[in-house]
This record gives sequence, C-alpha cells and structure tokens, in this order.
Amino acid sequence: MSEVFGDDDPKPWVLALGFDESDELGEAVKREAGKVTYLTTERAVVHQVRQIDYDALVVRGQGPSVASHLRVLQFGGAGVHGNEQAEDFAFYTVNPRSGLAGRLVGPDSGVPVEAAELVRRSLASFLHERVPRALLVRQVSRGRGAGWREDDEGITAFVREQGGFPCAGIWTRPDGMPWWWLPQGVPDMTEWVAAAFAQWRREDPARFPSGPDWADEDPWRTAAEVAAQQKLEDHIRDEAEVLRDLADRRALLAAAREAARAAADGGERRLLTAQGDELVAEVKAALEEIGFEVIDSDRLPSRASEKLEDLRVTAAGWVALAEVKGYGGRRTAKTSDLLQLGRAAVRYAAAESHVPDAQWYIVNQQAGANPARRPRPLSSNPGDVEDFARAGGLVIDTADLFRIREAVRGGAMTREEAFSLLHKSTGVLSYV
Repeated sequence: MSEVFGDDDPKPWVLALGFDESDELGEAVKREAGKVTYLTTERAVVHQVRQIDYDALVVRGQGPSVASHLRVLQFGGAGVHGNEQAEDFAFYTVNPRSGLAGRLVGPDSGVPVEAAELVRRSLASFLHERVPRALLVRQVSRGRGAGWREDDEGITAFVREQGGFPCAGIWTRPDGMPWWWLPQGVPDMTEWVAAAFAQWRREDPARFPSGPDWADEDPWRTAAEVAAQQKLEDHIRDEAEVLRDLADRRALLAAAREAARAAADGGERRLLTAQGDELVAEVKAALEEIGFEVIDSDRLPSRASEKLEDLRVTAAGWVALAEVKGYGGRRTAKTSDLLQLGRAAVRYAAAESHVPDAQWYIVNQQAGANPARRPRPLSSNPGDVEDFARAGGLVIDTADLFRIREAVRGGAMTREEAFSLLHKSTGVLSYV
C-alpha cells in the first residue's frame, strides 16, 4: 500500500489573499479553518496551489479567477468576478463609486440569519453613509456587437439601493458555489467571516465540519437548544417581514407626499411662484375659498376696450377692485400699480354711480424666491401706502394670502375670521 506524505490537516482548507496570519482577518479565518494557505498577488493562484485540494477562498481586495468549486468571501475590490461564466455570455461585476441612492433596503429573503443580524447591526448604516458606493450587477450580452445589459438576477442582497442594485450580497457561481461580496472597510469583518463559514457548514458539512463553536452546531446541540434556535430564527424572519412591510409602507407614503407636493406646485403654491393669468386664477380660488364672491373683470362686457383691475371681489353688496401682480427675480411691488387701481376706481364710480368700497393690490413679489426672505410690500413708500389706505386701499402679499388659506384649512383660523381680516383691513395686510 502506498504511503501518504504531507499535510493531513482537518477540513476546511482555506486560501487567503490580501492579508496574512498576523492580521485580524487572518486570525478570524484561522479560527474557522483546518488549514490556511496564504497566497501572493505576484503570481496567479493556479501557479501557487492545486485548488481542488481547497474548499474556500477569503480575499481582501481584487478577487482572482479561481476554481469554480471554491466558496468565496471577498472584502472590497472592483472589477469582474466569477468570470468563469464567460462561456454563458454573462458575468458578475462590481461597479465602483456608482451608487448614490439616499434610501437603502434589506436584507433580501434568503440571506442567512447571521448575515441578516450583521446587516441590521452595522452594515446598513455603514453603507448609508458611504456615498458614492459600489454596486453589484450581472452583465449579460445582448449579442454580437449589441453591447451589454445590466440586472441583478442571481444576486441575494444583504443591502440594496431602494429600487436599485445591491450594495453587498451573494451571487451563485456556475457550479452552484456562493461568492460573498462586502465593501472594503466594512465593520464587524471578523464576524462576517464567522457568518459565512456558519452558512457554508450548513450547506456542506463534509467540507466544512464543526467550527470553533461546535457546541452550537448539529449534531452536538440538545433538543431544547434546537427548539430555542428555531424560535429565534422564526422571530428574525418575522421581524424582517415586518421591516419590509414598513419599508413598503414608507415608500407609498413618500410617493403620496411627492404627489401632494406636485399638486401644490400646480395649485396653491402658485400664490408664491406664479405670475400673470396663473397667479390671478389662484388668487381668485383662494378668495373664493375664504368666502368672497370673485368675478374675473376681463369677462365683464364693459371691459372689451381696456384693462384696469383684474378681479372684482364682492360680499353682500360690498365691492373691492383687485389688481393682481407678480414680479420675478429681485423685483418688488410698485407704487405705479396703485395709480392703475386708482384709475380703475374712477371708471367704476362713473359706471356704477358710487365708488368701490375697497381697492386691493395683491402682489407676488420676487416670485419663486423663499417667501420668508422677501421684504414687506412697499416698505420703502409709507406715504403712498397711507394715501392708498385712506381711499380704502389694502396691500396684500400673496405669501400672507397663502398662509391665511392654509390656516383656515388646518383649523388655526376660522373661515369667518379670515374673511373679516381681509374685509376690514387697510394699509398693508398684517398676518402674523
């Protein structure tokens, strides 16, 4: 009978690249392995060891092309991995510095329980703060000369960008072996080693027999321990499902918020952003909601020849002529607009045999700018404002009109209070 010469170390046999035995990562791998062989980056793996003797590769940095039966745990490193799939015209790759999403989700169903715990403890927060971040993708050929398309088929994500690609996870190699990929600098790195080997022991106990914590593994656990572990795993799965449901609910609520914002931009917020006909239409809608009757003066038969005021605001025989102006950039309210209202009042008196009860100058100044930083209308022309007030004039900043309508809607002010404030005020409307 032939004799056997050389190592007879227990399984698993592990290849290590990018670190040595004095490294924290080296110590973690040594706890899990029966034998560790440290490789150099100066030569290809195939020229350093016979890979069929080994069971796994742990690598920090760029991942080499290795035998397809090896399970792989990789920390960092960009470029093409698992490129033994080239004959299928598909391969997995890490796109560095391409992820920018503000929201992340995970873990996917199917992530081992130990890895899921590490995701929630530290990986998710680490990746959220890492912008830009690497993304995992599968690239598939579209055919000769047609380029490539990207998807995430075959990748189980530890964490992924919401609605996008994974930022860390596991893909399956052609022979069914897993390739775990985590970003460089990930916290709890030694615990990720323990998590990967714990899963590999479950998948292939022949190559990966009991680890350093063998009392926690089958068949060395009691029935009570097995039952307690099962309850814990069931709870973790339930917790993950709840978190996924909450994430889905949050996405729906965020979409509803964006829809409400879009509706406000095309409606109520025109009081703060619009000019011209859009501004006039929104002022009319706001005043009607507060309780006034409002007529677009352009629709009056007598207005065919000239344009003076924009709106006639009425309430039980009381009439205010309203001129609505919007000014963009740094432009603000103009005293010349008060003169235009004065001419409109004279024409109204001639036609109706009595003067209007009020004249309203409604202005959206510096349209689109932050309303909180805009000046008060005509603050540099107090004398003109006093003369305007004596004729029943009221200057209304559309920012105040916006706030008044929203106060009524929110219950901070009654409709009657808002109506009375506008109906009785002169000078520059004051709404605090």
